[in-house]
Amino acid sequence: MKAATGKEFSQYETMAKIMDSNQAPLFKTTFSGTRCDPLETGKIEKITDTNFLPGKFVYGIMVGMIQELYDYSLEMPIRKHLVLSGNGFRKNKELCKVAEKLFGLKAILSTNLEEAATGASLLIKYIKRK
Repeated sequence: MKAATGKEFSQYETMAKIMDSNQAPLFKTTFSGTRCDPLETGKIEKITDTNFLPGKFVYGIMVGMIQELYDYSLEMPIRKHLVLSGNGFRKNKELCKVAEKLFGLKAILSTNLEEAATGASLLIKYIKRK
């Protein structure tokens, strides 16, 4: 936004303002592959002259990100809670809403600010007990 306007804007507030879910393109956001296929690439489908717009792209990318997580979650035996962690969710309330919609569950944000570090330290604590 700064490069385009010369002014600082909150990227999350801007995305929330322009997001448009109506007939957004479909994004597959496997930019760095998947767990099963590290060479898989992303793609955009259903793009038209009427949905080639920033707000529709923002929404489509968010859906693509959450769809990838949702598809992976189908391999898990039980899905009763939707616990979201990381700054991507903490700073982007719209991404949380997309996740809630796709999963059909109310999101719970992790209370830990450094989830990866917390998980690593808990794992070490667990290993040392054995």
